[in-house]
Amino acid sequence: MGQLAHLGFKRYPPAKSLSPWIDWFWQINCVSDNQSQTDFMHPDGGSGLIFNFADPLHFNRVNRSETALINGPALNSTRFNVSGYVDALGIRFKPGALSALVNAPVSELKNECLSVNNPCVSPIFIHWAEQLAELKTTQARIRWVEKRLLPLFNQESANLGRISPAIALICRSSGDLELAELLPEVNLSQRQFERLCLYQLGMTAKKFCRIRRTIQARHLLKTQPVAFNIADIAYQLGYFDQAHFTHEFKQIIGITPGQFRNKALNSSLALTHQI
Repeated sequence: MGQLAHLGFKRYPPAKSLSPWIDWFWQINCVSDNQSQTDFMHPDGGSGLIFNFADPLHFNRVNRSETALINGPALNSTRFNVSGYVDALGIRFKPGALSALVNAPVSELKNECLSVNNPCVSPIFIHWAEQLAELKTTQARIRWVEKRLLPLFNQESANLGRISPAIALICRSSGDLELAELLPEVNLSQRQFERLCLYQLGMTAKKFCRIRRTIQARHLLKTQPVAFNIADIAYQLGYFDQAHFTHEFKQIIGITPGQFRNKALNSSLALTHQI
């Protein structure tokens, strides 16, 4: 794979029974002596569970030596560095799915990277890393995790389904819609819907729409010819004007659309898969 190939990054699809809640499993396996190599995890509204079997990982320059971590939904891009021996397995959850696995509103976990020992996290994960470390192949580890996650999600499927039609619509539209268009999808009052978004999604529907729009923006900035200028992209994505697009994009990604495009064209910015 082109992205994160220097880290031995691989993605694996989940079992079909888990696909409503999991985007993919991923693995990183490498020996790295270049901690100055920075990759960026751009927000998509989802969350993650990471099992680390080797040297510490580094998120936003913070050394994380825990064997298991929960990544709550991010509102901004995250810096990611590794050094030494890296052997990690992760699960990328779809937006809203994390609420089945934690003991608190997901809004309390946004922008957080928590040890599974945290009271907000279900205690069932505390010993998973030790048991997974005994398995020798990635496929065996994935099957082990799938077997234990499926009943947890099945148990919470009715609750997760309350706002999942609205989440799916936001994703299909790349966030270019209004709140009034979402309410008929969920048969909830606006107040009920907004409360459930905070509890399950970890953010308001409006914020989630903004994040999903930046995903499409990043795709267009990387793939559209340079002749297709920033104002054209802003118009195509439904922004009021270029200034509105630039402000919102920089607020989430950390740099302007123009800077992002230049770095992408020059390959000086690692544009990564979300983990």
